[in-house]
Amino acid sequence: MSEAGFIIDVAEDGEEGRCRAPNMAYELIILDAMLARLDGGSLLADVRRSGKSLPVLLLTARGEITDRVRGLELGAD
Repeated sequence: MSEAGFIIDVAEDGEEGRCRAPNMAYELIILDAMLARLDGGSLLADVRRSGKSLPVLLLTARGEITDRVRGLELGAD
C-alpha cells in the first residue's frame, strides 16, 4: 500500500491499536481478528463506540459463517 502512495501506520497488537485509533485521523483501518493482547473484534467495537465512522476491514483466517456475521455485527465493512 505504501508503494501506491498511502501512509501506513502499524500497531503491533490490539492494545497499541486501541491507543492509536481514537487519537489519529485515519481514513481506513485494517484489523486482524486474532490480534495479540486485544482481539480485532474488541478493537473494532471500541472504534465504533468512539463514534468513528471510517471504514474498517476485519481480516480473519477463520472460516465459519458465525465469525463473519460477528464481524459485521460489530461494525466491520
